[in-house]
Amino acid sequence: MKIYIFILATLISGCSGIKNLNSKLYNTVPKEYESIKMKVSGTNGFLPGRNISFGDYSAKKIKRSAIVEIQNEYPTRKSSFTQRHVNGMSAKVSFKEEFDEIIDIDQVSRLRLTIRGDIILENEEWEFYNIDYSGDLLATNSNGEQIWIYEVNGGYDFVVDEKIVAGFAKDVNQGAWKSLTDFAWIIEGLSPKKKLILASLITTTIYYE
Repeated sequence: MKIYIFILATLISGCSGIKNLNSKLYNTVPKEYESIKMKVSGTNGFLPGRNISFGDYSAKKIKRSAIVEIQNEYPTRKSSFTQRHVNGMSAKVSFKEEFDEIIDIDQVSRLRLTIRGDIILENEEWEFYNIDYSGDLLATNSNGEQIWIYEVNGGYDFVVDEKIVAGFAKDVNQGAWKSLTDFAWIIEGLSPKKKLILASLITTTIYYE
């Protein structure tokens, strides 16, 4: 299993370099969401990822394990946090990342990522997982409601009934001599519960992104 950890470390190191390179692309917030965008705090600076907040939403009680290696099993990492709104509503979020090995068509070994988790809000529970080991996710509840999360250049679109209802943009250029900034947005007209679920999913994508 140590070889998987080595490959994973190499992969993360390589992704970090790509991330820095891509930050030069200066992603943007679509014009139609400029009026409702919320600055994301806690992703950079001192002890990044300890507390994530945007607008009236904040993630507290953040726990994230180290990547765990167990004999004859693939590496895993567990994360959990409480998503809160200033009105007192909160949701408990937990998810697990699992890294396993596949052999591609060229007989090259590489890692793939599986993500699965849940969101609990009062008497409502949502489950989410990534699609075909990609960065795209699907969240569902017992009523059959669905939220699709699509990875796009520099962020994510959150889609309900084929309509974008929320989003996240990373490393947005705010102009000359200003640092790159992350933004999130959630459209108006949704119930407070649905907005909190979307905020929970936004924070989740920020964590595993």
